[in-house]
Amino acid sequence: MRASLTDAEGEANDESYDIAINGTGQTIAFTSDANNLVSGDTNGFADVFVRLQDSGATLRVSVATGGAQANSSSQTPDLSADGRFVVFESGATNFSASDNDAFWDIYWHDRQTGATELISVSTAGVKGNADSRRASVSDDGEVVVFWSNANNLVANDTNNAPDIFVHFLSSGETRRVSVATGGAQANAFSQNPEVSANGSFVVFESDASNLVAADDNLRKDVFRHNLLTGETVLVSRASDGTIGNGNSALPAVSAEGRYIAFESLATNLVAPDQNGTTRDIFRRDMLLDVTILVSIASDGSAGNENSEYAAISADGRLVAFHSDSTTFIVGHTNLCEEIYLRDLQANTLSLISHGTGGTVANGCSYLPEISDDGHFLTFESDASNLVANDNNGLNDVFRHENALLELARAVYLPLVTRP
Repeated sequence: MRASLTDAEGEANDESYDIAINGTGQTIAFTSDANNLVSGDTNGFADVFVRLQDSGATLRVSVATGGAQANSSSQTPDLSADGRFVVFESGATNFSASDNDAFWDIYWHDRQTGATELISVSTAGVKGNADSRRASVSDDGEVVVFWSNANNLVANDTNNAPDIFVHFLSSGETRRVSVATGGAQANAFSQNPEVSANGSFVVFESDASNLVAADDNLRKDVFRHNLLTGETVLVSRASDGTIGNGNSALPAVSAEGRYIAFESLATNLVAPDQNGTTRDIFRRDMLLDVTILVSIASDGSAGNENSEYAAISADGRLVAFHSDSTTFIVGHTNLCEEIYLRDLQANTLSLISHGTGGTVANGCSYLPEISDDGHFLTFESDASNLVANDNNGLNDVFRHENALLELARAVYLPLVTRP
């Protein structure tokens, strides 16, 4: 079904993208350039919206505490498990009294109280002095991670590179997490973090070579930082411990931090890597130290084009991604990106971005997200034949129900002792 709609099921009059889905799959957040999704949208900027699938209501959440609309663009949301809390980035200056510059900042919005809070601040409450981007929030809404170019969020930030930070809502503490186990700051860029649902682990990508010992591959790697112990470990390595020989990026983490999915150009993470230099999706089991290739057909054959942007279910069993490979589904004729779902327990690969009855999409589909139990997936697509009456000719947000998976919900409790 399509999610980027008005309360009256009307179509958006501009592009919708940047999706997040809550734990149950009933709340979907997204960015849209449309000005007709809610009444009174007159700011002329991209906004963040929430679609409540149960009621069909669409709400704008990139607003100030009193409800005033943003005076600049807002985008890239994430949701708590129950959908109550929304984090996003914004260039607006009217959400916080301390925001008097043009930098992108991270905000946290409580849909129950209507409060909007500035998150990209130091423990003392000082606003970041540069852009902060790509927020991710724990299931309980208490732990928010993001990357930032600011050098005033923590003391002794002198590396002149983007870092990963975590902000704890209850205490107001902000820490830098793109550090080595001993606390040494990274010697290069770190970006694109995601926090585990239980708030214990942060995964991210980094060009730094000093976060772990013997990181000598001169490539971007994926790391996991333990918020409880301070340990940082390298994720993008083969089962025998060999570090990937190509760039690895955009990690996604399971609820308790055990499984991490990521994309990589490395050819030595599994043997044999059948498709050479094509970007693939991998999953690392941090408990067993096992890395497997995810982006393969049900019969085990490799893709012939890039597979990117992994999303993972809470238990790590399901991994979604987009790919323009033509070898995953026999007879598949769409030469554009599609959404695929790999079930690592059943060892199957399913095409998700299709219309009712299996109709092949007539456009491209990107950037999947998956609910905690894997029962629902969301993605964006410019295809016009995935649902009936799609006549706007624009990129829309869709939700797909994974009917092959038995519905089984889980609750994950935070393991981090809140400071």
